[in-house]
Amino acid sequence: MKNIDNEFVRGLAFVLASEKRYKILIELSSSVTTPSRLAKKFDYGYSDISNLLRQLRTYNLTACLNPDAKKGRLYTITDMGNRICKFLNSDNLYKENKGNKMANWLYVTTIENWNIIQNVNLIGLPKWRMNTINEVNKKDNLVIFIKKGFKNPSSIVAIYKALSKPYEDITPLFYPTNSNYIFPIRIKVEVVKMFKTPIVFNDVIQELEFIKNKTNWGGHLQGKSLIRLSDADYSLLKNFD
Repeated sequence: MKNIDNEFVRGLAFVLASEKRYKILIELSSSVTTPSRLAKKFDYGYSDISNLLRQLRTYNLTACLNPDAKKGRLYTITDMGNRICKFLNSDNLYKENKGNKMANWLYVTTIENWNIIQNVNLIGLPKWRMNTINEVNKKDNLVIFIKKGFKNPSSIVAIYKALSKPYEDITPLFYPTNSNYIFPIRIKVEVVKMFKTPIVFNDVIQELEFIKNKTNWGGHLQGKSLIRLSDADYSLLKNFD
């Protein structure tokens, strides 16, 4: 391969190690943008975007055009970042690797809808945060999280496997939490594992990577139906009992 040097290899390895870094770099290769726009586009937290941009700058892959600005900072890709993007796109390395790897998700629902899921082998999702929802592929793992109710604690009850990509179906099926929640985005699923005794979430939060605030952890789940899990978190939950 031509034009390969140590800095290029170091940057390439760094980008390939993280799907999020890859997405941000590719986005910056096509336009100058702000952290808030990146957060909205990819459904990431603002702090996550700030950390990703800082990491990419450390490897000389992105740059801030107006670092003295308190608001509306503009980010772009560097020449080195552009070289890496062109290499990845031409050789299709990242897409090829990603296509062979199953993703893991935490699916957040209620006890009422959990009862429906068991009968119909479908999960329902709201029609927002579609950037995240559309990342779900066949064979991805879905860990079922039940929200706290009057008679049940927040808990993990099962693991399912996706049998389809997300699709829209407005047939009334799931129990709405209010008139705006009809969960029209559906995914066909099959059982991988049913926990004989549900995993009480408080019993595992100290060991979960995606829960950063171990005391007030509810914010990590608030307003979300799908949360990507690392392989380590998925393995911990799958083998907990």
